[in-house]
Amino acid sequence: MNRLATLLIVLGLLVAQSACSGNDAQQGQGAHVEAGQPEPRYAATLAEGINFAREGLPDFLSSVSGLSVKESWGRWSDATTYPAVTFTFKQPLPQKFTVVLSALCTKENENIPIRVLAGAAEKSVTITKADTVQQCEIAFDLKEPATTLVFIPAKTSSPKELGLSEDLRHLAIGFAKLSIVPR
Repeated sequence: MNRLATLLIVLGLLVAQSACSGNDAQQGQGAHVEAGQPEPRYAATLAEGINFAREGLPDFLSSVSGLSVKESWGRWSDATTYPAVTFTFKQPLPQKFTVVLSALCTKENENIPIRVLAGAAEKSVTITKADTVQQCEIAFDLKEPATTLVFIPAKTSSPKELGLSEDLRHLAIGFAKLSIVPR
């Protein structure tokens, strides 16, 4: 019994050490960020939006899940740990608004609709050319208050699976900028 307990403790320490070391992109881990965690926050309005190439996230968000680490141009969605990208806002979204999204996608998601949910309301957006940042607009007229905006890609794949690199992340959507413009 003591050997089993010791083995479990050592295994737990090894798992904790591997989870805390290395680069998220190389480890194939997505990010889940909540207010109060080390991710820095910056002041911004919904209309000013989220600049994914900037360090940190705006203070109007309470949490984000499904995003990978910051890169020079923005952040990839990463389905390794979360199948969708979820933005949870501190305050309800406006009843009528337009999501202005600057994003790119992987080749596997080119011309395939991406589901976008604002609370219970659902729309879709299509990025027509892979690896090129495009601006898309998605208009919502909510019937019920909503504090979440969720992006659900049709397909995800890792660069390693495609023979492109050793990157294990399951990518789909590359977020450059996102803003919420009330109508």
